[in-house]
Amino acid sequence: MLKSLIHPGSFRLALAGCCGILLFHSCVLFHPRHSLVVKAADTTLVASGTTDSSAAYYARLLAGEFRFETFSAKLKLQVKTEASGQSDYTATLRMKADSAIWISAGQMGIEGIRVFITPDSVRIWDKLEKKYYSRDFSVFNELLGLPVDFNTLQDVLAGRPVYFQPQQMKAARLDSLCQLTSFSNGVQNTLMLSRKFQLMSMKMVDAAHNRDLAIDYFQYNPQLSKPFSEERVLVITQPKPVEISILFNKVKVNEPVKFPFRIKAE
Repeated sequence: MLKSLIHPGSFRLALAGCCGILLFHSCVLFHPRHSLVVKAADTTLVASGTTDSSAAYYARLLAGEFRFETFSAKLKLQVKTEASGQSDYTATLRMKADSAIWISAGQMGIEGIRVFITPDSVRIWDKLEKKYYSRDFSVFNELLGLPVDFNTLQDVLAGRPVYFQPQQMKAARLDSLCQLTSFSNGVQNTLMLSRKFQLMSMKMVDAAHNRDLAIDYFQYNPQLSKPFSEERVLVITQPKPVEISILFNKVKVNEPVKFPFRIKAE
């Protein structure tokens, strides 16, 4: 179905630039540099309300979350799959909080795709094929097998946790780390926080739908308004597993940004 609507190679490249969660056509995962620790008891956690310690830990996490009015950065993306091996991309990312996400992505210095996302639309300009597409967020749901909206993409790019339900969570101390686990509607989501309450990893497990999402966060830049993770590793196992490494550089916050996307739909 999607193949008839969108040029597949270009659209996957667009998703790579958008949020690093793309190209779901493999059967292999590669290992992040640190692994998520989930004790056996946690895998059968039953929600029983929020404890004082978990609420305090979560409040510390929120207090240190990266926020912005405008954002821009250069990205290097490395995608590994069993079917295609390793592919490398570069991208330029620009965002305006709660209203726009803009990406230009390509390979070997050649722009292949330009994407402009708003809260109610996903617009794609395939510059190589000279084609234009306009979709809604169902396109992400079809490809990822996960519920995705504008806020989800924005949170992923900003390095904030997604699919976490703080109304039902528990906390645990693991050496110098803090573990927060929520369980809602059959979905378990576990956050690992550093001693500074910065997000180190997130793992969502939806056993009922056989889908997982794991993100590891590295290289926090303390020079920005709030520390920002400039290196990420994402692993998604639905519909088909893939791992994406994302490296942010030349990050600018709250400076003027433009979203050039002047094109006529075919």
